[in-house]
Amino acid sequence: MTATERIKALFYEISKPLMLLLLSGVFVVVGYGVAQAAAVSTTALGLLASLASLIAGVLLGFLFGNPRRIEGEAQQKPGYAVNTNLEQVSDWLTKAILGIGLVELGKLGTGFGDLSRTLGAALGGGGIGVAVAGAIIAFFVPLGFLGGYLWARTFFTGVVADLDVIVGMRVALYALRENSQLKMSAVAEAVQKDATEDGQVLENREPLLNVPTPVIEQVSDLSTLWREIEAVLVGLVGSVGAEVRGTDGIITILQRRGVLDDAAVSALRQLLEASRELSGGAVLSEEDSAAVRVVGGDTLAALARLRRFAPAAFEQHVLGQLRIGATLGWEIRFDGQLPSRDHRSFRIDAVVTRDRRRAGVEVKAQGANTSASWNNLLEWLARVPEDVPVLLVVPDGAASVRALAAAQGLEELQVLEWDTESDQLVGRVQEMLGLDAT
Repeated sequence: MTATERIKALFYEISKPLMLLLLSGVFVVVGYGVAQAAAVSTTALGLLASLASLIAGVLLGFLFGNPRRIEGEAQQKPGYAVNTNLEQVSDWLTKAILGIGLVELGKLGTGFGDLSRTLGAALGGGGIGVAVAGAIIAFFVPLGFLGGYLWARTFFTGVVADLDVIVGMRVALYALRENSQLKMSAVAEAVQKDATEDGQVLENREPLLNVPTPVIEQVSDLSTLWREIEAVLVGLVGSVGAEVRGTDGIITILQRRGVLDDAAVSALRQLLEASRELSGGAVLSEEDSAAVRVVGGDTLAALARLRRFAPAAFEQHVLGQLRIGATLGWEIRFDGQLPSRDHRSFRIDAVVTRDRRRAGVEVKAQGANTSASWNNLLEWLARVPEDVPVLLVVPDGAASVRALAAAQGLEELQVLEWDTESDQLVGRVQEMLGLDAT
């Protein structure tokens, strides 16, 4: 049994005599009121004074028993901080009450006597009325104080602690690991299917990257895990436009590129929120802490292995959106052929035909981010057909690709930046086919 549980059990035991005392006090007040000439008004006033004294005592007990948050280095990190106004007010009022009480200690007896005489006059007057009024205050205020203090130190402290416990982190962790593994399997299966379609190897597909398999050691805590996840996400996205800010923006870009599925995005955002809550003073349950140690490394490794499949996933996603957006009358041939400027076969990701008009769609997941991808892009541009409009889809960096295409005189080539213009895919193809984009 924990300390908190023992205190709660003690509170249950103490609450029994407290309730007995409370009922006894009410019974005495009612008995006194009934014995007076104005029984109804005196009884009602006596009960009201008892309730007011009890509430005043409860509030005072709550102020003294209100739990205080333990501050540490974690609270200095960026994130959402817990609002501690109630704690600060409680601390300030407690000190003010003690300070004023000590300074005005000599006047407390006078004040108590004045209040008793004023209330006693309404309770029948005379010495008995004053004595009853003083007894009500002296009885119900300490009783309320004791009850409020014990409640604040037990149940309210437990509620505050429960609110600080991060919820859903463990489920998100397992979901992210499972979804990352499913994504890798789906992309690899699609690549393998494309490679054997119609018994021939499809020549124009984004390859799986030859990147080393990450070696992930056991992760000890959520903060460390999230820092490692952020580094992996940066590697997955490669590069993004200047308008993208923060981890949440990178997650959105990866979702838009089809590298992360909705389930993985949801899990990542739950973990992001959990890390922010942790920075704001929240705590992990023992079960969630154990989950981080047990599957945190595996989850991180599964996410990191997506780097190998990211280009292929992006290409599959774009071509899938083209297939979904195809309008009536379109005929799409994936891994089609167009006449090249050097009179050789020119493979392209998709050839869209309608009413004898053709347009090509090519996806370059690597864009022009590295020297190797830049050379590949130069070689590809040198063979782009002159008489067939082609749409080149890159994840980002479209401005530099457009400049390069213009320098080579490729007037029929259009460049679409997926991160910012993904909603224009179908409309651009319609325009190249000579159709109204609306």
